[in-house]
Amino acid sequence: MHKLEGDDITPHAVYKYISDLYGGNWNGESMVIENEKINCKATHFNYPNDIIVGLMKLKCTERLTYESIGTHKENYITIRIGYQGVFDKKNNMKAAVRKGIFIYDVNFLYENQLHPDIWYEWFAVKCPIDFLKTWFIEESDFEGFKNRVIKSYIYYPLIPEIETVIRELSFFNEEEKFKKTIFLSKLFEILGRLFTVLKEQEQEIKSDPKLHPEDYKTMLDVREYILEDFSRKPKLEEIAKHFHLSVSKLRRDFTTVYSTTVMKFFDQHRLLEAYQQIKYSNKSITEISIDLGFVSVAHFGTTFKKEYKITPNQLRNNDSTP
Repeated sequence: MHKLEGDDITPHAVYKYISDLYGGNWNGESMVIENEKINCKATHFNYPNDIIVGLMKLKCTERLTYESIGTHKENYITIRIGYQGVFDKKNNMKAAVRKGIFIYDVNFLYENQLHPDIWYEWFAVKCPIDFLKTWFIEESDFEGFKNRVIKSYIYYPLIPEIETVIRELSFFNEEEKFKKTIFLSKLFEILGRLFTVLKEQEQEIKSDPKLHPEDYKTMLDVREYILEDFSRKPKLEEIAKHFHLSVSKLRRDFTTVYSTTVMKFFDQHRLLEAYQQIKYSNKSITEISIDLGFVSVAHFGTTFKKEYKITPNQLRNNDSTP
């Protein structure tokens, strides 16, 4: 296992460490490493007004741990959008798990565990928080957003429209010509879609009670625990016991961080996992339904259509899009 340390606004130091460790070719903006230990492609651009944009795709045969150490920057945030993918021997995606959108203060301390033989891909934007007010967040909503995100984080499930844009960006990442310009244009599209969808969904960004930093970290671990296995529904008593919490504290802290209950969170992510597997894997609808623990294929289809206004078969056959 290798442990990496760094801060969110100088990720090139971590890239260089990975490049030196595994024999890569980091040049200050990009690197590609392909050998028996690691498969990695990273792109990182600095833009005017202190804006940083990066795209990373990585799979390693050994465990990597990344620990953030904070920075001197204030009122500066990261928006990280990513997923983990599990593939079969023919490189077909079997599952796209633990997807999500994190918006957090660059001084929020966290630890990321990257497990062996899993593809990780994420798109990240680091910028002054006022940049979002200039372009994406209405002034009436901004103070509530700022109060909520500074010294902590906000989490949202991955939005399918945004994942599509990131997949397009991964395609453009193979082309060197105009790549820096394309990344900047996609940055505006992704952030525009993100804050537009959140506004349309009426997920109001309000000020919330601040938790102790350790409680925030615990809720990150609870999220991972809940999403480890979609075939079985989480039980509050079991989760609380595992993390040495009372059920009431688990409910309260989880709702504070994720703005929903544990069960609604699980159900939403299970449907999102189904959406990704239908769209990007070769598993049958029946297999997906069984693997994700739905009562029956009929129940799966009804629940899926209620969420996405489209049946699983329509999505698989590209007859319509949500």
